[in-house]
Amino acid sequence: MKVGSRGLKSYGSVMEGNGNRVPNKVEGQEFPFEKQGLSVFEWNRRLNLDHDQDRLLQHGNPLIRWIEARRRRTLGRLVAAALKGQSSARVLDAGCGTAIVASDLGPPVDRVIYVDIDPAVVSRISDFSRVHRVAADLTHLPLASESLDVAIASAVLEHIPDPDRALDDLTRVLRPGGSLVLCVPYDRAVVALKGALRRLRLTWLTPGLSPGLAPGHLHVFSGRDLRSRLARVGEVCDFSYDPFCFCLFARLVKKEHDD
Repeated sequence: MKVGSRGLKSYGSVMEGNGNRVPNKVEGQEFPFEKQGLSVFEWNRRLNLDHDQDRLLQHGNPLIRWIEARRRRTLGRLVAAALKGQSSARVLDAGCGTAIVASDLGPPVDRVIYVDIDPAVVSRISDFSRVHRVAADLTHLPLASESLDVAIASAVLEHIPDPDRALDDLTRVLRPGGSLVLCVPYDRAVVALKGALRRLRLTWLTPGLSPGLAPGHLHVFSGRDLRSRLARVGEVCDFSYDPFCFCLFARLVKKEHDD
């Protein structure tokens, strides 16, 4: 299905919220949305209403604002490395939220495709000058294979029932030599820090944060686990952990076709 530059498209029963199918279920695992009797679409919609991640830059706690700003700067440096040397580029912001990550990209980017599973989220993106807006499941992207230069997945994989399937489709839409830039929270460290703050009675330093795993996180990645998943779909050329913003960062390059 063709995507218009101004139109907002929805794809599949999950997107429309009228299907009972649970996509990408990992065998033997019951996810929170299943326990609540919700579709992935409805579960994400409620999470976006209750926990808008894009508000972290305006959080009342200056420490939270600093951590989020650092995370986005690091992600931005990886995106800049992916774009280096290109005269023009088509970029996918996967799981875009309100498009804060890709919205500041200048030349050589001449087209940005914003994708999120929640149509209400992508409908709020108002910059139409170089934008496609698409409501879709990241494991079933309605985009042509090898049509993009860079894909960005910022704090997305942990929310997807089957992250490997999402990685397959994200790399499918990249041209050979194109880059996937991503970050995921290192939740083991985050949960450990929250526990230490509770024991020391210092939770007043992080008001408003959940006591355990953040809402909506379906997976907890270790560095070894994430790198292994990425190496399956491309060449990992940047990989790091930033202990100051509790995130794993990576950039992989899609391999060229064999001759």
